Amino acid sequence: MDAIKCFNQMKGELAGETTAHDERAKWAVDFTQRCAGKLEYMGDIAISAQQLDEAITQYSTALSLHPVTPQGVFMKRSKAYIAKGLWEDAIDDTNQVIMIDPSFPWGYERALVECAKANLTDGAWRNALKTACSVCVFFH
Repeated sequence: MDAIKCFNQMKGELAGETTAHDERAKWAVDFTQRCAGKLEYMGDIAISAQQLDEAITQYSTALSLHPVTPQGVFMKRSKAYIAKGLWEDAIDDTNQVIMIDPSFPWGYERALVECAKANLTDGAWRNALKTACSVCVFFH
């Protein structure tokens, strides 16, 4: 009888600890996501003020917090990279968007724009165009 009582008491204590742990975990995830959102917003403000280095820093920090939907942050950071003429960095970001979500059409569109602005070799441009066209066919 004492063993069963002891077992039930331990089970109740563990359940309470698990609930408290779950609440702390949910709070931490929520807080991290709110921080990522705030950093993205600060990046938006910086890019609108043409403070490109600051925007890149804010977006990079937001991405380090693993936002729920990083595609938009990658796209915004690629826009800042484009404005600075950092084509390879911009293309890396759009490739990240495409890897995360191949159905995200703006990733392909931005990749094409970046390739054109970077004056990439004919082969690279042709490959980007081929990829974009295959996605357009997929969506239509």
